Amino acid sequence: MKKVVFILLLAGLVATGAFAQQGWGVGAFGTFGGSFNEGSVGSGGALSLKAPTLPMYWGISFSAGSNHMNLGLSADYPIINGVLVSDVGLGWYVQGGLYGKFATGTNYTALGAGARLPIGLNLRLPSIRFLEFFLSAVPNVGIYTGNFSGNNSMDIRFDSGWAGEIGFRVWLSYL
Repeated sequence: MKKVVFILLLAGLVATGAFAQQGWGVGAFGTFGGSFNEGSVGSGGALSLKAPTLPMYWGISFSAGSNHMNLGLSADYPIINGVLVSDVGLGWYVQGGLYGKFATGTNYTALGAGARLPIGLNLRLPSIRFLEFFLSAVPNVGIYTGNFSGNNSMDIRFDSGWAGEIGFRVWLSYL
């Protein structure tokens, strides 16, 4: 687990140097959430990326425990970007997105995909424009397929759930 976190941080530093002149946003965020159908709750970490030429906000997530590991990719398109308090840089947003995930554990291996709807707050203080903080609630729906019983059969399941994300993003063009 420590090696994976180190690799993600190293990748973020490399991206910082490589894309600083092009206006990239690079950051990290923590995730927590659960499945309504499975009754499970979990948490993890993620790398946040925003390219200047694409309107999408990307998330690359990873979580692991003593008997499981999850990898995920999300892409969110801004639908609404509103301002709550312009003097302090407090805003709100709604995004629509897609996700894909791979999960493996003691008795299962699964692959899933679905839709997500991040609704959140962001803060970019005028005095330090290069740093953005964000907090969002993320309802989601999707399907996943996998070997859940430990035998060789494949099942397809519907899933709906929720997630929360809290993190920061550094806008490299302001450095």
